[in-house]
Amino acid sequence: MISRFLYRGEDGALADLHFDPSPAEALPQQTFADSYKLRANGETLALQHFAPAHTDSDIYVHFQKANVISMADTFFNGMYPYIDPGTGGNIDGMIAAADRILALADNYTKIVAGHGPLGNKADLTKSRDMLITSRDRVQKLKSAGKSAQEAAAEKPFADLEPVWGKGIINGDQWVHVLYLSL
Repeated sequence: MISRFLYRGEDGALADLHFDPSPAEALPQQTFADSYKLRANGETLALQHFAPAHTDSDIYVHFQKANVISMADTFFNGMYPYIDPGTGGNIDGMIAAADRILALADNYTKIVAGHGPLGNKADLTKSRDMLITSRDRVQKLKSAGKSAQEAAAEKPFADLEPVWGKGIINGDQWVHVLYLSL
């Protein structure tokens, strides 16, 4: 999913991430409001909009016959995700997106992540559980009056870092992303 910050060329919630504007030919030529179905090569593809999660324009694509679901950037398999609050993204939407796909998937469904290896229902469940744990920990620190810097200094994800901190975002950055999305 191409988010609005890629169109406009903006800095995201992390100071070291910058995205130049996409060229006009990269912009979508067809859009839909909520859902869209199409058939191709004997396969039915169901495209469905998520409530704001990674951004405010996330979708998933369900290849129904193949039992494959592409979640794009609403699923970072095995790593902390990037959520862009500047374009409407938020942690609760990420959790809701995972819950929606978990309800749709079975134990044989292949789930395509925006980042990381091909996943399955068990991988998405682990990711959703990490999202809930992360949200709750940062919310507790924020509610206690801690700034994002103070919250990061407390290392609330020290136990999660060995598993989830191997992607584009480390635990300290994840605190900042969450802080802005709560």
